Amino acid sequence: MVTTGFPAGSRFSLRFCESCCPTDAGVLSGSPLQLCIPNSASFTPPTQTNLEPDDLLQYVLYTDANDPEGSILATSNTPEFAFNPAIIQPGVTYYLAAMAGNGVNGNVDLNDPCLDFSNALTVVWQPKPTVTFTAANPAVCAGDCLTFNATFIGTPPFNLTYNSTVGGQQTQTFTANTGTLEICPPVGTTPGSVNLAAVSLTDTNCVCE
Repeated sequence: MVTTGFPAGSRFSLRFCESCCPTDAGVLSGSPLQLCIPNSASFTPPTQTNLEPDDLLQYVLYTDANDPEGSILATSNTPEFAFNPAIIQPGVTYYLAAMAGNGVNGNVDLNDPCLDFSNALTVVWQPKPTVTFTAANPAVCAGDCLTFNATFIGTPPFNLTYNSTVGGQQTQTFTANTGTLEICPPVGTTPGSVNLAAVSLTDTNCVCE
């Protein structure tokens, strides 16, 4: 007699796929972006993507590293975001990522159960530095020096190139947000106004010309 079946005690272990989602937004590479307003944030498209026939790949700018889906500020079809003062604050860290999922009316469906985000890049838009000059006593005699106080807005160190009517163009480095510079009209200078003007200013992040 031939007996068919399975040995006593044998059993099969079946594993069911809870979320069979081949959609993959890929991997972004690049360094954190430090940009000067109003420059755009441009980055390289992701690698290792995997899209189904009905998937779209888009890019998002968002605020919460732990909740990209719930904190999206802007969406783009290209890996680039322009500075938008209506939604972006200077000096604040934002996040950039690729996003993949079913396409609905030209956009990724945020309700797609297979929605996927890449890793994130950080981006910060920095304001251009500024400088203001003041002098306690703006009068100076030829052969003496007039001290100006320089007050900077930005991130030190600052590299300031300035021009005066008696000293010509000069460059000076400041390691803090305040400092002083001297204008010294030589003996024989014709009496009149001494004009001081910034030509260019660079801080740690940006150049202002």
